[in-house]
Amino acid sequence: MACCNQGDADLTAKKAIVGDRHFGFLGSGQMAQAIAKGLLSGGLLKGSHVCMSDRFGTGPEDAKTYGIEYVQENSSMVKKSDVVFVCVKPNLVQHVLRECADVLPNKLVISIAAGVTVADLEAVSLL
Repeated sequence: MACCNQGDADLTAKKAIVGDRHFGFLGSGQMAQAIAKGLLSGGLLKGSHVCMSDRFGTGPEDAKTYGIEYVQENSSMVKKSDVVFVCVKPNLVQHVLRECADVLPNKLVISIAAGVTVADLEAVSLL
């Protein structure tokens, strides 16, 4: 009798939570790439469900092998995403979020910027 192992069951449950959501990354530096690659190599996401904004619109060559879309404009990336990771330097967070504030409502925003509080993120959305 064949049975799935606990790892398979966990992955199935996690995929159900992620569903068909699209994940976006404001910034495409090393931390953004590490998070995205972890989600992709772990089987939680497909590359077609990931978009990163990159000031040059090109992104790093090795990450392109995952099928990640790179765009130059932050607001166009946010429009395509259900979940937005803020992966820019702390001094750029407010500027970047203001730039796309009109398309951020109803998005789940996750910041990895050190020292940036939830209150800081909320303040940008209230401006």
